[in-house]
Amino acid sequence: MTKITRSLSDTAVIEELYNRLEERRKQQGIKQADMAERVGITPKSYRAIKEGKCKLEVFVALVRQFGLVEQFDDLIPEQRISPLQLASKHSGSRARTLGGVKGARERALTQADLLLKRKPLKTKGE
Repeated sequence: MTKITRSLSDTAVIEELYNRLEERRKQQGIKQADMAERVGITPKSYRAIKEGKCKLEVFVALVRQFGLVEQFDDLIPEQRISPLQLASKHSGSRARTLGGVKGARERALTQADLLLKRKPLKTKGE
């Protein structure tokens, strides 16, 4: 088995994931056609997974069949800090360069002030 690292191409990562799932399938003595039926696809679609040609829904169903779905938490952990909290920590540099959160609030206030100061539209009756 190949270790999955950032140096691998997307194609190589897909191939390695497929090989690992296939190894598990074989160890459990499940035929490809049977596994395809379990996840609700045709055997041809199952074989296409090797080229990365499957919906994410199919991949998740396949991972679930092997009892590995809980490991997605390790793969993509829940974000502990919100993007706004993160932006506010770095608002000094971001506010100067990109407008940041602080700049967006100031622009929103300016736009609100402009709306309040605008002249009312004249209607035909006036």
